[in-house]
Amino acid sequence: MFGVTTSDDYRPVAWMGRYPLDVTTMLVISHVAAMVLGCFLLACGWGRFLSWLMFDSQAVLHGHAYHQLLTYAFVHPPSSPSDLIWFAVEMYMLFAFGREVERFLGRNAFLCLYGILLIGPSLVLTIWGLNQPV
Repeated sequence: MFGVTTSDDYRPVAWMGRYPLDVTTMLVISHVAAMVLGCFLLACGWGRFLSWLMFDSQAVLHGHAYHQLLTYAFVHPPSSPSDLIWFAVEMYMLFAFGREVERFLGRNAFLCLYGILLIGPSLVLTIWGLNQPV
């Protein structure tokens, strides 16, 4: 029947009480957890660990830091209060619009889209980094 989905791709991943947890909600939770962890690391003087996770084309090309192609997206070092406000706006936008995109595309296609949008820019910047450091 048209409009009826029976695939598990359109169901929540898990439930937290009465509230469904979809992939978008889990992504927002992971970004917020990474932000809180980053704040604690900076407060304890371990900011160097965050720089190891941030994207640097020269580190990827010459230092074999391939993990930075993925981890850069979860590094949110707050340097001013406006950074925290901007982060909150980003997470709200991801939560509000990401859920709709996930419902429209389905879980697997949404994860593919998120993966492409995660690794695509870092690959482009790595190739660009062959000429000048990014």
